[in-house]
Amino acid sequence: MERIKSLQIKLSPELYDLLNKICTERGITRSQYLKGTIKKHLQLLLEPEEKKDIIFTGFDRNDFYKMYPNRQLFRDKFYISPEWGEISLEVLNRDNYTCQICGRKPSRNVHHKRDAFSFPEMCLSLNNLITLCDKHHNEWHNR
Repeated sequence: MERIKSLQIKLSPELYDLLNKICTERGITRSQYLKGTIKKHLQLLLEPEEKKDIIFTGFDRNDFYKMYPNRQLFRDKFYISPEWGEISLEVLNRDNYTCQICGRKPSRNVHHKRDAFSFPEMCLSLNNLITLCDKHHNEWHNR
């Protein structure tokens, strides 16, 4: 494994202030935050091909989009399903209720790395799900 000993990042004053605010709120150093964030984001973006599994064999997207013509209808049905309840609990336990970006604990948001509506064949794949804290889950969804 390659190790980066020194990483210099130029930030605008606004981003620098935001970084300081985040670190102060969490009681961690800028270095700790950036190391954890960069590592987690790279892990999410650069997964090996074998982890990009598709769990529904014989899945037909056309049938899916006929059944769920819009995101809201899909969400209303999917997130109350017993399958979602089981898999989300499995992910929380696997990740030890810990945000996979910053390490905050307890974290209770199970997040799809690849959007469930856009990639419905992966919506119940363990490799497509991670635990996030409220802050990072909201950031991921630009809320």
